[in-house]
Amino acid sequence: ATVNQLPFYSAAPCRVVDTRPGEGTTGAFGPPVMTGGTTRSFPLPLGRCSLPATARAYSLNITVVPRGPLSFLSIWPTGQARPLVSTLNSFQGLIVANAAIVPAGVNGGVDVFVTDATDVIIDVNGYFAQ
Repeated sequence: ATVNQLPFYSAAPCRVVDTRPGEGTTGAFGPPVMTGGTTRSFPLPLGRCSLPATARAYSLNITVVPRGPLSFLSIWPTGQARPLVSTLNSFQGLIVANAAIVPAGVNGGVDVFVTDATDVIIDVNGYFAQ
């Protein structure tokens, strides 16, 4: 089934990723800051938001806290090739957020690529599952 054919399960907003130091998120979901030109994988069902391993896609809010201008951030399913699209931009280096529906990849994960150094915050507010 495609995502648009699956039921949506809303959830109370939950911060699953926060790379800023001192914000309480640790391990694979916390610091350090993402450096420019790098990708990180986030296995969302293993995070603190109690997402089921059966989730096929997530409703996410992605926020960047850049260290300077950020050309773009992309987010996509773990295990797939990085798409040639941006999920958000912050050319002036401002804190910016955007909502996205992202399919779950290998181990329920999503990958994030950033062109420039930035902290990344991901809040989940629901998921699609069978």
